[in-house]
Amino acid sequence: MDDFHYMMQKHANALTPNEIKKLTRIRKAIPKPDENTLMQKVVTKETMNRYLEGKYTGEVGGSVAIASDTKHLKTFEDYYYGLRLDYKLSNGKYEFYLEEGSCGVIRFKSTEIPDKIIIPKGGTFDEWNYPFTSTGFTSGNNGRLGVPEWNLPERIKFIDGDEIWEVFNDGTQRLRGVYNEDLGKFISK
Repeated sequence: MDDFHYMMQKHANALTPNEIKKLTRIRKAIPKPDENTLMQKVVTKETMNRYLEGKYTGEVGGSVAIASDTKHLKTFEDYYYGLRLDYKLSNGKYEFYLEEGSCGVIRFKSTEIPDKIIIPKGGTFDEWNYPFTSTGFTSGNNGRLGVPEWNLPERIKFIDGDEIWEVFNDGTQRLRGVYNEDLGKFISK
């Protein structure tokens, strides 16, 4: 298990061919999510508020995880380190700041998942900088385990009942909104 954790924390370019084979075999053994799988995407507090204000459309994309794979992550700080949200944007600034005190977590299901979700590794993903690993796992650090990572290169639509939660540094979670398809937006709670 220690070997696995060691390999998870490395970018694919820093692994030996044998380590890549081992990690790939493990990653391929993880079932692909389907339309009944509860997924989640962590967003900044600002992004969460834009969804709640109706400024962002009813879609989600990019890096996501199966919600049950993140059950060991309880606080914003756990999410920050376990999902490696400590990356820099192209402008050199960070997107997530622990000082914000909380983040948004969008929990959703979709019939589009089976056709649109991929494991983020190789190809254009090789251009992404560490802490992205290009192995299909988040690298996790500061004592937090990473998780299997998925990617939605094409945005998918929210459906009735999808939720936005706010997760705080102390581990409390507050339901902030539930998606209403007829209105095309999250309704604040």
